[in-house]
Amino acid sequence: QMTSPRVLFLLLFAVVLVVRLGHHSLVWVEEGYPSAAALAIRQGAWLYRDIWFDKPPGSAFLYLLWGAQTGWVLRLAGALYITGASYTAYRFARSEWGRREGAVAAGLLAFYLTFTVPSAALVLGPDMLLIVPHLMAVHYAWRGRPLFSGLWCGAGLLVNTKAMFIAAVCAFWLYRHLPAFGLAVLAPQ
Repeated sequence: QMTSPRVLFLLLFAVVLVVRLGHHSLVWVEEGYPSAAALAIRQGAWLYRDIWFDKPPGSAFLYLLWGAQTGWVLRLAGALYITGASYTAYRFARSEWGRREGAVAAGLLAFYLTFTVPSAALVLGPDMLLIVPHLMAVHYAWRGRPLFSGLWCGAGLLVNTKAMFIAAVCAFWLYRHLPAFGLAVLAPQ
């Protein structure tokens, strides 16, 4: 008998949060940039006009959700994001292969994003923020749904320019629907 998804994700969240809270006093450079940009936005600055920000705007605006606070607040946001990404992997794998495979996908993603190189895994930066849009775009492309795949590719482009590679793969899979897919990619922009 497999654990219910609710229990699985509560356990994943608890483990991820505890590990991340062990790093609550650190601010990695990939977190410092969006934090500083979000603080400047709160003070009335405009990205790319008043302040230099060499990333797409999504991460700076996301950091506004918790007031660009660091410490335990940032680690809580990261744990929530990892849990959400794990849930996304769970849904994708469950829909294609089954509930057990979904649980394995969720667990492996949470483990990898928690226990690999800390400077890459603990940071709620552009690479981390691309995981959910990446999974969603590929899932919808796999399912032959160009509008949803394109929207998720477009959302990915708002946090990381590497999403253009994901969009290229999805466009290849959805070649029969390129106009709809392309418009959907542009819509979030």
